[in-house]
Amino acid sequence: MYLYDELKQHVRGRVEPVNLLRKPLEKGIAYYLGLWIFDDFFSEVRAEYLHGEYKFWFLNDFLELLKFHSLPSSTEMENLEKEIDKIDNLFVNEEGEYYDYLDSKEGNKLLLILYKACTARYEEEIKLIRPLYAEEFSDRILHDRQLCFYISQLLVEIGFDGDDDDTGPKQWVSREHWPERVKAILKSRDRGKCTSCMSDLTMELEAPIHIDHMIPLAKGGCNDIVNLQILCDKCNQSKSAKFMDVPSSIPRYIKRKSA
Repeated sequence: MYLYDELKQHVRGRVEPVNLLRKPLEKGIAYYLGLWIFDDFFSEVRAEYLHGEYKFWFLNDFLELLKFHSLPSSTEMENLEKEIDKIDNLFVNEEGEYYDYLDSKEGNKLLLILYKACTARYEEEIKLIRPLYAEEFSDRILHDRQLCFYISQLLVEIGFDGDDDDTGPKQWVSREHWPERVKAILKSRDRGKCTSCMSDLTMELEAPIHIDHMIPLAKGGCNDIVNLQILCDKCNQSKSAKFMDVPSSIPRYIKRKSA
């Protein structure tokens, strides 16, 4: 529902970009997922909702993020680090007091105060990190074709096409012209090979490269890059508006062997 609420603002033209999912934007759904996850991490509502050990773990991660980005030391950061160290020592020496403190109103209130102080102190730095995080998040998603396919399936399940149990998914976006930048991204991700037969299309001077919707438009698919792959002429004609298996795009040299 959270994802639906965020997306519908774009789909209904209330928030830019109003053509999200409808057009193959370089900063598409993968990029905005990164923004929304980042914003959720820095949400006071999230910090207030978490309680006890969950709030403590969250503040640990928050402190690590600040340090990872080499933000300048400050009184606010030092106070948070001291509190985290104090709680860690309680766990090592007095585990019972550790849980009592984290479950207490006093402990939760202090952690929230320290979190708010840090977010206020580093507000400008956090704003600069936000788009960098989203771009990195997007790159990681787009390089994993099977993850892209999963997200595309999830978008269909959300039901922007007006799907109901009687009709099933149907087309809700128009076919688009593919910008050269989008073509370059897909060729890079798919290594210039047909994702079905694995023919090397970049080695064939006359071989046409087709950009295919992994989930066909007729089945509720969108025009976002996460739903696109490259096919050779023969495989594209064979697939038409059908589904096909989506192989991994992760290079073999970084795959772990099964036990």
